[in-house]
Amino acid sequence: MFAAKRHQLAAPGRARLHNDLRRIGRYRRMWEHAAATIDALAIDALGHVPWWPRPDVKLFNVMVHVLTETSRRCRCVGR
Repeated sequence: MFAAKRHQLAAPGRARLHNDLRRIGRYRRMWEHAAATIDALAIDALGHVPWWPRPDVKLFNVMVHVLTETSRRCRCVGR
């Protein structure tokens, strides 16, 4: 019976670890895509983000936006 309870207590930790690993995998894929984009384009290359208020933007502006959003979300982790 004790072993069964120990397994039940460990399950949330495993689920959290699984979610963290999935999140890290997603970020890794995004980093690879971002690196390829940054390598391929000039910093002032124009792009289009249809859901932004001013959808025609430079790569630099997108990079600043992503950096700001990532930083904000990272501060929330663990709270």
